[in-house]
Amino acid sequence: GAVQIFQFLANLEQRHGFPAAARQVYRQATRQHPKDALLWLQWARLEERQGDAAAAADLYQRAIRAEPSNADSYARLAALLLRSTNADGIALDIVGLGGGLAASANVRRGAILARQVFELGVSRCSRELANGPSGPGSISGAGARRLSKLLHSWAVFEWKRGDIGQARALFTRAVALAPKEQVAWVLQWHARFEADCGSLTVARHLLARAVNADRFDGSTWRFWAELEEAAGDRVLAQELTRHAAMQDATRTLLYRRNVQSNG
Repeated sequence: GAVQIFQFLANLEQRHGFPAAARQVYRQATRQHPKDALLWLQWARLEERQGDAAAAADLYQRAIRAEPSNADSYARLAALLLRSTNADGIALDIVGLGGGLAASANVRRGAILARQVFELGVSRCSRELANGPSGPGSISGAGARRLSKLLHSWAVFEWKRGDIGQARALFTRAVALAPKEQVAWVLQWHARFEADCGSLTVARHLLARAVNADRFDGSTWRFWAELEEAAGDRVLAQELTRHAAMQDATRTLLYRRNVQSNG
C-alpha cells in the first residue's frame, strides 16, 4: 500500500546517508496518513539517530495521539526521556504530563517524566485494548505483546531505581499478558530480577517456567547455569551449560531446515 511505499523510500534514503530526504518523505507520508502511528514512530527514530531529542519526543507524542493504544510509543518516549541529558529541553503536551514538576536536575526530571509516561501508557493501553475487538476485559494478539513489553520496560525502570515491590508487581503483570512466543523472555527477565534481590528459589521457579515455555532458548539455560555457579553448585552449572549448548545447536538446525524447506 501507499504507507509501505513511503516507508521503503524513507528507509532507502537513510541507508544511503540522506536523513534530510528521509525526513521529507516522512513529512509527506504523515501529512497523507496522520493516523498511522508507525510512520510517526519511524520518523521519531530518525530524529533520535540525528541527535534531536526534542524533535523525537514531539514525534513520539504524535504517534501516541495517532494511536493511543500502541504501547511501543510510550515505551520509546520513556526511554528517550531516561537517556536525555537535557530533559528540560523536551516539551510534553500529552494530557497529564509535563506540568507542575519541580526537579532541580535534568536527569531527575527525565526519570519523573518517564515514570508518568509509563503510568499513562499502561493505563490507556489496558483500558483501550480491554474494550477492543477481543471482547470486554480481554487483551490478546499484538496489543498484548506490546503492553507486556511496556510493563517489562517499566518493571526494569523501577528495579534500577530500587522500588522492588513495584517492579515485582509489574513483572508479574508482564508475564501474565505475554503471548506464547514472548513469555519465556519475560520470565527470564523476572528471574534475573528475583536473583538480584536474593530470591534464588523464586528465580529458579521462574527459570523452570521459562524453559517449559521455550526449551530451545539457550540464553535461559546459560543464565540458570550462572545462577547455580554463583550459588556454589558447579556440577549443576556445568550440566545446565551443556543444555544451553545443545539447545543452541538444535535451534540453529531447526532454523536451517526451515530455510531450506521454504527456499
